Amino acid sequence: MMVVSDASVLIALGSVGRIGLLRTLWETVFVPEKALAEVKEGKPGFAEVEAARAEGWLVVVVPRIPPVREDPPLKEGQGEAECLRLARELGAGLLLLDDRRARKAAANAGFRVLGTAGVVLAALNRSLLGPDDVRVVVASWRKSGFRLKNEIFDALLRAADEHDARR
Repeated sequence: MMVVSDASVLIALGSVGRIGLLRTLWETVFVPEKALAEVKEGKPGFAEVEAARAEGWLVVVVPRIPPVREDPPLKEGQGEAECLRLARELGAGLLLLDDRRARKAAANAGFRVLGTAGVVLAALNRSLLGPDDVRVVVASWRKSGFRLKNEIFDALLRAADEHDARR
């Protein structure tokens, strides 16, 4: 399955040393050039994203197709808008997006959408992360100010607790 990711997912996973989950889950992940430009040198996640590019499984692409009229009014040049264009061009089966408006636009365009928390849940469900790993990730994101609603953090912690209870 072709997977296209926005910068926020790469940064969030990279900042906690878990960007490799994307490779394990999907082998190759595509990212639009303008989205990748949001990953800034010296900021959390940058080194991990650069390493993924060097390993060849994170592939940077410039979309060639123009936006369609039905695209949402996302700011021109925004990484999320390019993700949608690239997903159309590649026929991607999954978009990794955290931005609420972009997620809605992608879903309305018929794409399956997963956010950073969904990636962590997928990894937990496939036993790529253990419950304690999820707790550490959540604690790190909370400490760093990663922008997720408290309900989503709580849902991740509940999933970790439920996974523990099934053991």
